[in-house]
Amino acid sequence: MKITHIRGLGIHSASRVFTRRVGSVFLAVMVALGTVALPPPVQAKTCDAFDEQFFSQNEVLFYDPCSGTCSSSGGGSAGAISQVRGENNGEKIFNFWLDAGLSREQSAGVTGSMKHESGFSPFRQEMSQTWPAGGWGIAQFTWDPGQRGNAKAYVSNAIGADLFNQYYKNEYGGGVTESNGFIPDGVPVDVNDKFLLAELNYLLEHVKELVPNNTRTGGYQADFGKTIPAGENLFAHLGTLQTPAEAAVAWTYLYEWPGDIKNTSLARGTSADEIFALYTGGASAGACGGPTEGGMTLEEAKEFMTVYKQIDNGDPNGDAQHLSGACHTLTDNCVTFSAYFVNKYTDLNIAINDGGKMVGALSAANPGIETGTVPKPYAVFGTRKGTTICDDGLPCGHTGIVLGVDTARGVVIVGEAAYCNDAFTAAREYPLAEWTDGDYTYIYTAANLKAERQGELK
Repeated sequence: MKITHIRGLGIHSASRVFTRRVGSVFLAVMVALGTVALPPPVQAKTCDAFDEQFFSQNEVLFYDPCSGTCSSSGGGSAGAISQVRGENNGEKIFNFWLDAGLSREQSAGVTGSMKHESGFSPFRQEMSQTWPAGGWGIAQFTWDPGQRGNAKAYVSNAIGADLFNQYYKNEYGGGVTESNGFIPDGVPVDVNDKFLLAELNYLLEHVKELVPNNTRTGGYQADFGKTIPAGENLFAHLGTLQTPAEAAVAWTYLYEWPGDIKNTSLARGTSADEIFALYTGGASAGACGGPTEGGMTLEEAKEFMTVYKQIDNGDPNGDAQHLSGACHTLTDNCVTFSAYFVNKYTDLNIAINDGGKMVGALSAANPGIETGTVPKPYAVFGTRKGTTICDDGLPCGHTGIVLGVDTARGVVIVGEAAYCNDAFTAAREYPLAEWTDGDYTYIYTAANLKAERQGELK
């Protein structure tokens, strides 16, 4: 097989090479199983210093460490959320915003404001107005035509006109109780969940496009000294806030705008703090399928990999296309996947190298980190098994993440990816004995999982 040399970097590989120029530096991505050759290890960025452009342009790492659970490219899900989860509507709303990419604090802020709008009922009719005038739904969408009309059309299209018309009625628009899950009498739980999910997805789309006007931003600044950069949408601004009360104030001023707005927003901030205390201790594992204590089951690992594969990483008709005529999915690369996990879920410094060298590179970038030859949950693994030969004359190897270990059944649960092989990018089980035979080395990250990531999950 022909050996390729990249002038200036001294990189050799028996594989096809893609290069991209960033500033004055050429970076090479080796198109082989687990082969990515780059300049010296890249150190983890703080939230303030995170260089999204550097990572995205190099098509290696594309996850903002400052974002929430399912967000990519600095916040926000790749699309609509597919399900609601929780014991009642309050928890379902809180978890929805987590899954959309907000932090626990930001999610609590939005949820606290919604509690005052609708009492957590997606069927709520504004009490001071006569049906069908006034506000309706989880965020009291108002005016038809207007927000109420737009929300109605979105929900009807999402769940079907027949079901929508059956339950879009004044008889379901009254108050609700926590004992009934904040669901009106006469509404089945599955119907409630369909209305709730559709309304929240409509709202998510809206706030990702909503750039608050001068009246809203002026009041926000005058009353709380807060500013929002010109042209920044509400969802992006929420992602910059640190406390539940701050997020509740921002939502109240920049989206809702009720009467006596300052005192109203303060009251909602108090509710947001209560929501945060109530749900962060009991929120169930998310649609993001992130780390759970002791490792994941196979089903949880499959969910984790499904979310990973849904990350929108570039235009499939643009830069990704010339990597390979048949491969447009940049998440299909084992080194990219391991780097994604380390960046999103741990506080370790990031280091990138060929698959078989990832453990050594991470160990060098994180002095004192524990390594070994026994798989443990959330360990990054590296192996030199493989057929593609790298510049040192040895197989480039493979890397991935141990997502769980089931000693009772004698299996290891692994998340892994391979270049240009969408079917391979998945979670699967292997015999535990094959992963303790010395061919695999591990760097143990469980002690370095980000506290805020663990707090989002069970």
